[in-house]
Amino acid sequence: MRKDLEDLWNYYLIEVPIKNTKKEDILIKKYSKSEDKFRSKLTDDQIIFLDEYDDAVSERNRINERHAFIKGIMFATRFIFQALYDD
Repeated sequence: MRKDLEDLWNYYLIEVPIKNTKKEDILIKKYSKSEDKFRSKLTDDQIIFLDEYDDAVSERNRINERHAFIKGIMFATRFIFQALYDD
């Protein structure tokens, strides 16, 4: 079942785009502008280190999101079955 849920996660991650809200777009622009200012103050070696760190954090976030999705689906499924068959 976990493999099926991971396949579902991968499908939604790739095939089902989510449009940002205006508030999210503003936040993304603010983040990007701040990152550009920060990077302009770094040496080339520091930029390489920051990129490696950023990649590792992004990968960890993707793992956490996938796990949360799988756990959420499993919880919702159990909840529905319990609601249907507890009577």
